[in-house]
Amino acid sequence: MGEYEPKIEVHFPETVPTAKGTTVKLECFALGNPVPTIIWRRADGKPIARKARRHKSNGILEIPNFQQEDAGLYECVAENSRGKNVARGQLTFYGTLPCCNWSVRAFDYFKVGSLTILFAFSSVVTLGPFTLLKFALLKPVA
Repeated sequence: MGEYEPKIEVHFPETVPTAKGTTVKLECFALGNPVPTIIWRRADGKPIARKARRHKSNGILEIPNFQQEDAGLYECVAENSRGKNVARGQLTFYGTLPCCNWSVRAFDYFKVGSLTILFAFSSVVTLGPFTLLKFALLKPVA
C-alpha cells in the first residue's frame, strides 16, 4: 500500500468542559505508514501536569484530579517520516460552589431578572472558610 502521512481517525471534541476534581481522558488515534508516533502538548507552551498519564502507545492522555491550572488548549500530534497531523481541543474548568449548589464554567450565562448575561470566570481565591470568585462581565445576551 506504500507509505503515507498520519491521518487522525479518532480524537477528542473541540471543547471538553471538565469538573474540578474529576479525571478527564483525551483520546487520539492515527493511521499511517510507517506507524505514527503520538505526542501530547499544550498549545500555550506550558508543560502538561506531571500527574497526567499516557496509555495505549500515547493514544490516551488521562489527567486525574482536574484543577483550574489544567485547563487550556491541548494538542495531539501524530507524526511519521511522511508528515504529521494535529488535533486540538480546549479543556475548560468548572467547579461547584459549596454554598449555593450551582456550577461555574470558564464562560457561563446567568439570568438576572429578565436579562441573561455572559460572564467570564477568571479566578478563585480561598480565604479560610470563604471562597471568592472573580468574574468579568462580557456582555448582555438578548
